[in-house]
Amino acid sequence: MKYRKKFSKKIFSIFALSTMLLNIALPQALTHVQAESKQNQQSPSSETFNAKEVNRILDGLTPEQKANINKLTGADIAQKIHVDQKDLRSSKNINVIVQFKEDPAKIQIIKQSLAKGGATVNSKAFASEYAEAQKKVKDSHAKFKSFVNTQPKTQIIGGKSVNTAMSITREYSEAFNGVALSLPAKSVENIAKNPDVASIWSQVEYTAAEGSAPRASKTSKSVGKPTTGLSLLGLDKLQAEGHTGIIKSGPRAGQKVKIGVLDTGIDYNHPDLKAVYKGGHDLVNNKGFDANGNVIYEDDHDPMETIYDDWVAAKANPDPVVGPPPADYKQYITSHGTHVSGTIAANTTNNNDVYSANGAAPDVELYGYRVLGPGGRGTSDSVLNGIDQAVEDDMDVINLSLGATINDPLYPTSVAINNATLAGVVCNVAAGNSGPGAATVGSPGTSALAITVGASTIPGDIPVMTLKNGSDSYQARLFGKNFAQADDVFKGQTFPIVDVGLGSAADYNGLDMTGKIALVKRGGDFLQTKMANAKKAGVAGMIIWNNTADADSQGYISSFLGVSMDNVYSVSLTQVQGQALSDAIYKDPKSATITFPDTLDAPIAKKGDELANFSSTGPVKDWSIKPDVVAPGVDISSTVPYDVWEPQDGVSVEDRDYKYAYQLMSGTSMATPHVAGISALILAANPEYTPADVKSALMNTAKDINTDSKTYSVYQVGAGRVDPARAIKEDVKIQVVDKAYTLDSDSELSQVDNLTGSMFFGFKGRGEGAASGSDDVISSKDFNVANQGTSSKTFNVSTQFISTKFAGSNEVGPGTGNDVKIDFSAAGKNVTSINVDGGSTVQATAKITVPSNALEGTYEGYIYLVNAADSSESYRIPFTITVAEKGI
Repeated sequence: MKYRKKFSKKIFSIFALSTMLLNIALPQALTHVQAESKQNQQSPSSETFNAKEVNRILDGLTPEQKANINKLTGADIAQKIHVDQKDLRSSKNINVIVQFKEDPAKIQIIKQSLAKGGATVNSKAFASEYAEAQKKVKDSHAKFKSFVNTQPKTQIIGGKSVNTAMSITREYSEAFNGVALSLPAKSVENIAKNPDVASIWSQVEYTAAEGSAPRASKTSKSVGKPTTGLSLLGLDKLQAEGHTGIIKSGPRAGQKVKIGVLDTGIDYNHPDLKAVYKGGHDLVNNKGFDANGNVIYEDDHDPMETIYDDWVAAKANPDPVVGPPPADYKQYITSHGTHVSGTIAANTTNNNDVYSANGAAPDVELYGYRVLGPGGRGTSDSVLNGIDQAVEDDMDVINLSLGATINDPLYPTSVAINNATLAGVVCNVAAGNSGPGAATVGSPGTSALAITVGASTIPGDIPVMTLKNGSDSYQARLFGKNFAQADDVFKGQTFPIVDVGLGSAADYNGLDMTGKIALVKRGGDFLQTKMANAKKAGVAGMIIWNNTADADSQGYISSFLGVSMDNVYSVSLTQVQGQALSDAIYKDPKSATITFPDTLDAPIAKKGDELANFSSTGPVKDWSIKPDVVAPGVDISSTVPYDVWEPQDGVSVEDRDYKYAYQLMSGTSMATPHVAGISALILAANPEYTPADVKSALMNTAKDINTDSKTYSVYQVGAGRVDPARAIKEDVKIQVVDKAYTLDSDSELSQVDNLTGSMFFGFKGRGEGAASGSDDVISSKDFNVANQGTSSKTFNVSTQFISTKFAGSNEVGPGTGNDVKIDFSAAGKNVTSINVDGGSTVQATAKITVPSNALEGTYEGYIYLVNAADSSESYRIPFTITVAEKGI
């Protein structure tokens, strides 16, 4: 059930009245921003699916991709059952996803068109083929429903009558053809025998891809400056040039790119989002249980976040599905989807003198898909529903800042993303926050065709000040503050200071902290908990000192808790300084004071373009390279619902105060919407681009973030940090056929060709690919260089090998004994440069040779293509190969 629909009669009347008044006052085109508006109850108008669109998609596929399209769409998965074997022996009810062998209608047409060399040009004939494909999808559902209805509702097991009824809880047909099914675990094998079933998968939990709770001390979650990733990426300059999300040319010239956000919902009444929001769906809204105990979902087209009113209502009338809410409302309400939406499309219209947000693409049309409920949690079935609905709604771009822990490229949500991409949707997916360990990317970020995004840092200045205790000086760094406070809010002031140890709630018992500064040592509670304890105790401010000598941050605590209504003014000290100040206070606790300076010291510059320590990494289960790119995802400021800081029950829309409705968050969730917004800008400037073209543009032009002191594996950063200006403006694209994997009939991994912007030469045994008797390893990969400009260009081709601790990759070059090399050829000849005429495409081959005397293990690096006439025009492709002994 949706709690916000269960207000008291008085509250509901006020809300309804305000809605009606606003609908009267606003032009018809603007009434979509209200939750009960008729516009919100309709899906976005559908674009025509026609032969031209199909041929455009086919043109974006390589021959290898075309030959293996059944693998990407999950139609040829030999192993049907993907449910834990111990569950299969149980009589308990479980929830699974069932994929049918019949493809979604659009995928059927793409495959048929591929088989005959192009789509049917005659519009009537095409429409007839498409209608027939849609009928096949409907028939597959009807047949499966009939099959389910014939299954016994009860069985005698162990001499007792046991309920064995199966129930279809959701149906999918656009990006994924199948159902969500609730059934006794023992019945799974019977379902697998159905000839129309391709595969069966356990459902898993999905969460918003924020920094996880254990890392709360390392990832800030409070308010700060407007969308801090924009200037680093140069998006402010691009917007000044007119790149805002409005399509520049072609049949849709003047229209806006449509972006769907699959998340916790969206506070569409936020002033910075109100104008761009165009409607949406609530795919986790429930009406309780049916007679068989299955959840009844009902989309009321209202993707509002889970807000404080919902928590209040849930306490009085607990949801039978979700259960009673937690005692702390902050664990129940959500803001994640609104934050993501602001990074994509906020348009700086909030009329206040504090903060406002500006998104990457402020002129797009924004649609919300609520697939995660209270607490930011959902399951596979709701996420699939969102992908499916977004395809039906003809979204141009979708953003999924969410994930699960399954590192499998063939999990249903990953297959759905593949199908959505083939249907023409650019899919941007968060890699996850389970790093820094290897193979931590989760589905749907494991999708071969997705643009999977990791998180990087942004630069900034850390305010520094010199504090005085008597004649002793301590150089402190700003740690946190609230909205009303300047960086030097305590300038020239002296306060009594009290050492409260670790700053737990109990440490303040019996202390009057009014007008005093608390000295707190790091350790025990999370940093944010220490901040909350200090505020509750009524301190004037807090000084927190480190409990370790952290070399990476010169001994200071690396976190910044930002600007938040939950903060007190606070600064941090090193371990040495903190111990010295604690000792000084101990000598004379009654008269100990701390004095703040009249002026601040020079700030400390914080580095940017470093990989966030939480960012999930590859490889994927099939050894393919993920993430594809990284983008700013640390301390990103954006929009949040009105009730995050000072919640009030039953406040009408027009009375909601959005003055402080901004927040800093960290996670790959924050990185992904930057790339989704950039994807929209690329499409707006190049409306003929396919999703594969957008992905190639992002990867080919990504910025190298490796430095002399830090080198990242391609499994950590992919092609590098996105560079929007180059991705939008460059007229060359390089597309590579890499290898993905599927399971054969013997449950062994077999290779699948897949188009991407990176090269995986394979996991090879000694002698593989070489002449008989040789222990050399040889592997080749084709790639296309397309020059979309009018002038001929020549590119010098070279290779840079890198060695990283993360991948354990080997060094290459003189003195290493590893004479590994990559040779290039085109038109059957070895080349060191490739000439491409304007408007032409050249296919080339990269061949890697790992000699028999080279070390086993991983080799990685980048292939560079540099314009011979202009070295500033450079493109790069990440690559890897792993070599093992024969038989491994």
